[in-house]
Amino acid sequence: GVVGGGVAEGRRLGLDVVLSVELDPDDCGAWVRHALTRGTDGLVSVVAVPDAEARATLAAAGVPLVVVDPRRRPPEDVLSVGAANFQGALEATAHLLALGHRRIATITGVPEQDNRVARLAGGARGVLEAAA
Repeated sequence: GVVGGGVAEGRRLGLDVVLSVELDPDDCGAWVRHALTRGTDGLVSVVAVPDAEARATLAAAGVPLVVVDPRRRPPEDVLSVGAANFQGALEATAHLLALGHRRIATITGVPEQDNRVARLAGGARGVLEAAA
């Protein structure tokens, strides 16, 4: 996956990769300050988008930030990578329909997450393509 690939590439380049989990999105400033005191060369945040102040702190320090699968569309100044929510839901739905299933539920996540729309759309497309 994304994290494993990042760790492997970091190792190949002689870099240490430190992973923080269960980051409180409302406390990104403390996380950023802590990371900077460690001599961090770059930050990857999964889901949480640091607030404008934390991003400004990173930018002032020259430390790049990437957000993986943000819950909501990030601001234009944030580089992000999204999971394959649409394609994954489409393929899962097509697979289940090919196995003969006719009642399929979609777990979309919490309402605050934009990726739920992609999951629903992918599942719907899978049903439409199977019906065509």
